[in-house]
Amino acid sequence: MAARLSRLTGVTPSEIDPNEPVARYGLDSVALVAFVADLEDWLGYTFGANPLNDHPTLAALAAFLAAQTAADKQAPR
Repeated sequence: MAARLSRLTGVTPSEIDPNEPVARYGLDSVALVAFVADLEDWLGYTFGANPLNDHPTLAALAAFLAAQTAADKQAPR
């Protein structure tokens, strides 16, 4: 996720702090939507709403996605 955020911001991936809000890196609302859309394409996961509202950092977003993946695997088919 840091590499994808880096492409939008010009900040190197190593300079992106996963515990800082993504919005801290200067993305406007259009760029934030583009970032989420890129994540959806990359991960093959569709967010119901903008996940950055509830999970504003890369660390929080990664934890959310891990929990969702675990829940999806446990759901009856």
